[in-house]
Amino acid sequence: MKGFKILVSFLMFALLLTTVQAGHAISTNIYINGNQLVTDVSPTIINQTTMVPMRAIFEALGATVHWDEQTKTVSGYKDSTRVSLTLNNKNALLNGSSIVLNVAPTIIGNRTMVPARFVAESLHATVDWNNSTKTVSITVNNKSQNEEMRGLWVASVINLDYPSVPSVNDTKLKVEANAILDKAEQLGLNSIFLQVRPTADALYKSEYFPWSKYLTGKQGTAPNYDFDPLTYWVKEAHDRGIELHAWINPYRITKKKAGEPALDYASLDPSHPAIKNPDWVVEHTDGNLYFNPGLPEVRQLIIDSSMELIEKYDIDGIHLDDYFYPSKNFNDGKTYAEYGTKFNNIDDWRRDNVNKLIKDLGIAIKAKSSKVSYGISPFGIWCNKSSSKMGSDTRGMQSYVDQYADSRKWVKEEYIDYIVPQIYWHIGFDIADYSKLLAWWTDVVKDSNVDLYIGQAAYRAGSSNPDSAWYGSAELVRQLDLNSTYSEVKGSIFFNYTALKNKSVIADMLEERYVK
Repeated sequence: MKGFKILVSFLMFALLLTTVQAGHAISTNIYINGNQLVTDVSPTIINQTTMVPMRAIFEALGATVHWDEQTKTVSGYKDSTRVSLTLNNKNALLNGSSIVLNVAPTIIGNRTMVPARFVAESLHATVDWNNSTKTVSITVNNKSQNEEMRGLWVASVINLDYPSVPSVNDTKLKVEANAILDKAEQLGLNSIFLQVRPTADALYKSEYFPWSKYLTGKQGTAPNYDFDPLTYWVKEAHDRGIELHAWINPYRITKKKAGEPALDYASLDPSHPAIKNPDWVVEHTDGNLYFNPGLPEVRQLIIDSSMELIEKYDIDGIHLDDYFYPSKNFNDGKTYAEYGTKFNNIDDWRRDNVNKLIKDLGIAIKAKSSKVSYGISPFGIWCNKSSSKMGSDTRGMQSYVDQYADSRKWVKEEYIDYIVPQIYWHIGFDIADYSKLLAWWTDVVKDSNVDLYIGQAAYRAGSSNPDSAWYGSAELVRQLDLNSTYSEVKGSIFFNYTALKNKSVIADMLEERYVK
């Protein structure tokens, strides 16, 4: 018995010695821009490599984290940089290129630990080591030109971009998604704005809205094999180091094309909220159906369904475009009589309805996730000078007047993280000069915490007519060059994918400009 106890003690000592020698685990501290990184499992030095919990280090450096349980792979991405590490595997990926690590990611205290220096330097931070204090200091560098917004709108309404033809075939839907993402990656773009809710129907599995007719051909019909396009788009975008923003249209229920019936209730699935709640619907003279922005129930539907997107999908943002009230001629007099008694006129009440949605949606998004960005792409003209002394030197349609969209207020009150005015006119255009509007918008965002991106009319560029202002790529080049002279402009978003696909002169220009 005595010999057995000695043997057991020897084996336990040998095991402990082997573990210590193999790991050489020593606790350390990590500081990021002078602030200590606090984690539930302490950073640990193993074989001269500081290991840190993966989610803590990625998020502290401003990256978004994705964990693939099946492959045991963690991926972090920030702007155009993608880092992937697999548990117990020394081969990591940096923007698709293989890097051999000194120490493989490992599990300590039920946390996946990754090499701090590799992660930080991959995300363009600088790392310093103090040997006497055993302290790691990480400095996150200022935003560089390579990190500007280089976005692409991918529209699903009337099958503008995706899918080009409705289909229930999951393979076809995947192939087309891959082609779009591959093109974006080829051109050096770093963000996709995918229209996931075009007409109060969804390109994802939703508890609030039926499957979109633009996806499968019939509203309410799901793709084959329980395929969820948004899940696929998010993963494939992130695998390429591209952000995926969910673009929604808040009020539109139908989008009538030429030859289609007006006020087409018959095209709506029985599960559609417009069918379940007919009193929420306004029939418009343009032949389309819209949710009534004046109803609190409608605003709550939009907010709740946006929370669904954040809860179920690893999206990078919620994005709204320029569709609010379709016109001043909107049949909501009864709603105004019920809810607008505190307002002097229906115009101010309508603007307040939109403002409430924009503000409350932003509050809800930030309460749900501080990592999800929130922005809007309004019509390029807020107000003409003739309507407001604060307006731009233009003579076009005005979002403030015609759509009840007070986009200037959203910036000044900081309801949103970014704004993307659609400045879809050329430099020197008499009615709406791109250069004048660009200067006006830079002045609006000045001294605010709202980022300014510019919506670029790639669909207009690339004309083959030498007399056109949009001949070739020259006008778009002039606009991008002009953008770069304003520090307030943080990048551009291009409309739309099909334009880049079909106009090689524009795609070639962007690739030359963005791909180093």
